[in-house]
Amino acid sequence: MITVAALLGKCCLAISFNTVYLYTGELYPTVVRNIGMGFTSICARVGGIIAPFIIYLDVVTKEVPFIVFSALAISCGLLFIAMPETKGQPLGDTMADVLEYRSRLRCRATSARHDSGVEEAPKVNGYTATNHETSL
Repeated sequence: MITVAALLGKCCLAISFNTVYLYTGELYPTVVRNIGMGFTSICARVGGIIAPFIIYLDVVTKEVPFIVFSALAISCGLLFIAMPETKGQPLGDTMADVLEYRSRLRCRATSARHDSGVEEAPKVNGYTATNHETSL
């Protein structure tokens, strides 16, 4: 069980670390891409600094470091599934481009709900608003 958890954690960790660098460049608009890449790099490096100290959790039981590494890596891999698809989409140059792309994603989700019989969300200034946005 420990070997399987370690191997699965190592695989998901390698995938998530590489995906962060590839996907971050596509996710942020040009005007904030350097800041976004820097922040992402800092988070990755902090994780690299903390990682050696997790080994000391073997005082509790021998499996705890493997469980921690595996759980973090698997959760990163699963959270990535929620990110929007960027294939074939133009990269945003400004924040307005990103907000327009985000509103198109919401409209697609709303139309999918409408097709399935779910009531459509109210429109505010031409954009579909969520509950917390309409209360502002």
